[in-house]
Amino acid sequence: MKSPRCSVAVIIPAYNAERTLERTVQSVLSQTLKDIQVIIVDDGSSDGTAAIADGLAGNHDHVKVIHQQNGGGYAARLAGLRVMNASYFGFVDADDVIEPRMFETLLDYAKLYNLDIVQCGIVGGNGNNQVFEFLDENDFKDRIVRKVLLQGGGAALVWDKLYRNQYQFDKFADADFVQWDDHALNLYFFQNVRAYGIVHRGFYDYNTRSETSVTRKYNKLTLHWYREIIEWRRHIAIVSYKMSEYDDAVWITRTARNLFVMMSCVEFPSWDKRCDSVCQLFSEPAVRCAYTYLSRMLPIWNKYIIFWYIAAKFPRSMIVLIHFLKKLKA
Repeated sequence: MKSPRCSVAVIIPAYNAERTLERTVQSVLSQTLKDIQVIIVDDGSSDGTAAIADGLAGNHDHVKVIHQQNGGGYAARLAGLRVMNASYFGFVDADDVIEPRMFETLLDYAKLYNLDIVQCGIVGGNGNNQVFEFLDENDFKDRIVRKVLLQGGGAALVWDKLYRNQYQFDKFADADFVQWDDHALNLYFFQNVRAYGIVHRGFYDYNTRSETSVTRKYNKLTLHWYREIIEWRRHIAIVSYKMSEYDDAVWITRTARNLFVMMSCVEFPSWDKRCDSVCQLFSEPAVRCAYTYLSRMLPIWNKYIIFWYIAAKFPRSMIVLIHFLKKLKA
């Protein structure tokens, strides 16, 4: 006999999260909304994550565990989506915690305004005089789809949102999006949204110091993942969102700039390897094409153009400067 559908499914992808997983799950189990299904996806962990997840499932009837080979955040979240049984769903990373009223509040707004997606703020984030903001289809396409998803003017996150369960997950691509996995999923989730809400309250406590984060250490596959997400977003966005060449070029250069900063700061085997990786980023065909296109479209003092001009002329000096500023800020 099939179990009745829950109000909300919370999917927790977990990779080598033995030190934080129990705290994360407890913050979900402590929600004021009790009609919740919790799905932990052990993404091929090599530490004690699997045992902790199984123990939590053994003690709580509404906690389910999936064990799979390591495939990254996109694959883990998709695995959870394919087995959930709920009217709405959300995500929590295995090293973060959430405030007790998060999902009850988001669900109340979703039902009250018939929202397809509703998002909240981060604990400690910038305040806003508004408590709630409603975006209709046109506002959503302009503010969220074009400026955030297509142009990269903000992070297209999944863990700060509650989504209506209205997708066919068997049609989602099976891919190894390790970085930009949020972006890859939102390329699907943002299609056909008619009503979108923003709750200007900090409910999600994001752990910026996670030692398992893929952005803390250099990975030789980073450029591979970058190429992969560029091609995939073009495949989806040109058809579904009528993405323009300008939107594409802006996202590529913005993201490449962020990669440049990341490569200037994270751990590398050597400074020579760091500089070689930055030069590989400069030589990426998509980056060079985007820079050439924008340099024709925009004046030289535009922030995209001037950044790449200086970085290409003086890469080592820029790396040293960014590395020093990050160390000074820390």
